Amino acid sequence: GYAFLSLLMDRQIPFTIFAEDLNKVPAVFRTNRFINVIEGRTDDLSLMEKTLNDRQYVFLGNDYTVSEWQEQAVNLFRSIINAVSSGRPTLIYPGTVLQFAGEVPVTERAAPRPACKRGILEVKLEDILLEAVVEKKCKVMIMRFPELYGPGVVRTDISAVFSAVARGKRSSYPVNIDNPRQFAYSEDAAEVIFRVLRQQDKDFFSVFNYAGDTYSSVRSFIRQIQEQAGLKQHTKVHSKRKIRLLSFFSQAWREKYERKHFYEQSFLIDDARSRKLIPGFEPTASTEAIAHTLHWFRSSGISLNV
Repeated sequence: GYAFLSLLMDRQIPFTIFAEDLNKVPAVFRTNRFINVIEGRTDDLSLMEKTLNDRQYVFLGNDYTVSEWQEQAVNLFRSIINAVSSGRPTLIYPGTVLQFAGEVPVTERAAPRPACKRGILEVKLEDILLEAVVEKKCKVMIMRFPELYGPGVVRTDISAVFSAVARGKRSSYPVNIDNPRQFAYSEDAAEVIFRVLRQQDKDFFSVFNYAGDTYSSVRSFIRQIQEQAGLKQHTKVHSKRKIRLLSFFSQAWREKYERKHFYEQSFLIDDARSRKLIPGFEPTASTEAIAHTLHWFRSSGISLNV
């Protein structure tokens, strides 16, 4: 959500942030005259309705940990849908590929085959959104992404690599760094959402993919990050055995072990449909995207644990 909010702010498009904890809202969004920040609980239906019932678009961003998302996502979606049903806005949901099996390119019409709890949850959330459309409570646009990186992105494994490299530390990645992999720059992802939404706003339910850049391996992308930072280091690979052992002591490692299939296989997205819809879109050069991300981690002082 950080990149999408930044895009709206840069274009001086007024919007409202509904946050359960005001302290989690970056300061840059709390001091801008185009932004209204409301603090409240998502189970406060009266406040939710007052905030959302006249909106044309509602972006379903979140700053939850994986475990928090597992616990709260279903109720959150239902609360939002109930709150907006009188106005029937378009709900925008940034999805993932965790509900699919690897190796085969994921198209918008691919049948889900979840192999982890998060994947099962993603299927349920998309079903809830589709049900809301059928019941004429809202419109929905889902945009699925591979692993994201960029300013403000701190909950992906590649973000931990950027954090380490920005501090001159040795980077690491789970299980396998030799599979082909896609990584998408968050500011490009936000731009794609914005452009596709302008083209497809009349659809009641639509799904799009954005693949970002495809690399021959995770290793090759990490090497590019290190080289731009002037580092020459080997990347440490955490084995499944190590992750399983650490999972007994840490929630973060339990979450990694639970989605181990994501690291074992290649997850490649087919985004021909969205790129055809916005032919004028030019993604940020990877060197520029990497430089911006490293600068953000250095200036923010955020240090991520692997």
